[in-house]
Amino acid sequence: MTRRTLLLFLGALISTTACGGDVKVKAVMASGPGEEPRTTFSADTPKVFVLFKTKGAEEGDKIRAVWIAEDVGEVARTNTKIDEKTLTLEGDTNDGTFSLSKPNTGWPPGKYRVEIDVNDEVATTVKFAIEGPRKTEKEAKETSSIPEEAQLKSLAEKAIVSFGEGVKEKDFSQFYAGIANAWQKQTSPKKLAAAFEDFFDKDIDLPAAIKGLDPIFNHPAEINDEGVLVSKGYYPTKPNRVVFQLKYLEEEGDWKLAGIDIKLKE
Repeated sequence: MTRRTLLLFLGALISTTACGGDVKVKAVMASGPGEEPRTTFSADTPKVFVLFKTKGAEEGDKIRAVWIAEDVGEVARTNTKIDEKTLTLEGDTNDGTFSLSKPNTGWPPGKYRVEIDVNDEVATTVKFAIEGPRKTEKEAKETSSIPEEAQLKSLAEKAIVSFGEGVKEKDFSQFYAGIANAWQKQTSPKKLAAAFEDFFDKDIDLPAAIKGLDPIFNHPAEINDEGVLVSKGYYPTKPNRVVFQLKYLEEEGDWKLAGIDIKLKE
């Protein structure tokens, strides 16, 4: 039997590829055909789309999308199926889409996924999230609390080690993957590498330099009027201190890095 291949390529920022029997699928989420791929949508998004493209498909092949609410709090049980739809392919397509419209009361904030089957065999899974309504500055300050010092130390170590690895590899892809969604929307791994290019020639191994050391916070951590956690301090490295200012945004209950400033000072 001739091996058949189903290939999706959309030049996506974030995508996923897997196999469903003899078929491969690469799919992305977007707010509409022709729109940029994304994995986060607002609660009032009219419709969310899965975009796909095929190659090697035959007439009569079935491709199905199952929409699942992974975690939407008390609105529904974990992994509740929302809807599903099956399309019959007529052969290759360059603009395949599945879509799901916003509920009348809006999308419940939380985590979702779309499971895609081809001829009743799992092909791939695409995940996305719905953001809750933005908090006012007052609400952000009232609902967020400054982490304890132990957590601040852990956050600082994680940020600087990840940053240091990006400098060593001259590749900020992994660093980018761990930063806040809001920062991701404003930058890219290439832009981060360009912004911190000066560090490439300093011949410093930040992860090794701070290993076993605790950061010293010489300014009290604070949450500003925009709900941003600001942490300032230094590592007592020799001969130069690693001085840092770190900014975080709270996303899905976790503090995610939203800004970093590192200097080497005597």
